[in-house]
This record gives sequence, structure tokens and C-alpha cells, in this order.
Amino acid sequence: MKFLCLCSPGLLLLALICFSCQNKNLSPEYISVKPRIETFTSKKPTLERKDDSVVFRSKIMNLGSCRKDTTIILSYKLLNQSKRPVLIKVINGSCGCLTFDYKKNEIFPGEESSINVTFKSGSIEGFFKKEVYVHLTTGRMVTLCFYVSVV
Repeated sequence: MKFLCLCSPGLLLLALICFSCQNKNLSPEYISVKPRIETFTSKKPTLERKDDSVVFRSKIMNLGSCRKDTTIILSYKLLNQSKRPVLIKVINGSCGCLTFDYKKNEIFPGEESSINVTFKSGSIEGFFKKEVYVHLTTGRMVTLCFYVSVV
């Protein structure tokens, strides 16, 4: 029993030496990605519900990577396919780094409009998913989102 107790610290030290990481570089590595906007759209917009009156060309965007303390403006296009005007009641975001610019007046039938979202990356690094919540007079809330990696 004494032999086992004396050997255990030695075996533990030997195991740590044998199975330790051989990578001596402790600084993080980043992969540089060329910034781009990907939109996932079909050739003909499809309605999510039969009573929908507004169709977005793209609800998801991938911005790639950007540097800290950068401002990015992106635009979401929407089309009123109803037979009556639609109004954007309010737009909220998932964080305070987002601001919005959009048409405050009615969007008439067949008219296209856009929602401009300004993203300020700030000083925190990482991969983020940001969401934009659009509340319409039809009673519907649409969630738009984008992905960005801040380096």
C-alpha cells in the first residue's frame, strides 16, 4: 500500500508529461475572411402564410468578418404584396449596437421599401448573431438576422 501511495504522484507526473499539449503557441489565431453579404433568396418570393402581405427578399445575411470599432450598414428589402397599405409600427434589435432607418409612412401595394440597419462592432471580439424584430400593422412580427465575426 505504501508503494502504491509513493508511486501515484510519480505516475501522475509522468502521465502529465507524456500527454501534455506539444503546441507552445498560446496566442489565439484568427482566420481572415473576405467580408461579403450572402442572401438566401429564391427566384420568386414565397409567402410564409396565406394572409401575409409583406415579403422580404432576404431575412438572413452573413457579413463575414470585420475589425473592432467598425460601422457597417446593411439593407433588408421588402415588398408589399397585399391590396392595402402596410406600415412598419416599430423595429427592435437584439442589442444596443443596432440602429434602424426605415420608411415611417405607409408602404403601398406593389411598393418596395428597405430597412437600413447600422451595426457598430465596438471593442468586443467574437462571432455574433444579431437579430432585428420588425412589427407590422398586419399584426405580424418578422425576425431578420445577420452573422458577423469581429476580430
